[in-house]
Amino acid sequence: MRPQTKLIWGAVLGMGTTLGNGCTSGHGLCGLSRFSIRSLVAVPTFMVAAILSSTVSQIVESDGAFAVSLPAPPAMIAPKTIAVAGVAAGILGV
Repeated sequence: MRPQTKLIWGAVLGMGTTLGNGCTSGHGLCGLSRFSIRSLVAVPTFMVAAILSSTVSQIVESDGAFAVSLPAPPAMIAPKTIAVAGVAAGILGV
């Protein structure tokens, strides 16, 4: 990634933090524990944005054209990883 691109995305991140009146952890930990309405709206918004941005994981520049690269399909997840996730979910009572 070019330095100019990193600078632009850093500015976008800073503007998002300013517009959201805080960061994800501030709203998620402190705001939700105080039952702040602003945080009750902000945290699901952050989660939706995170899911969307992880689905389209990266933009790859090749020969001046941009292509969207999606993450690996679920079939590529190792069985051991699925087992560990299942055990963690069971322990947490999800």
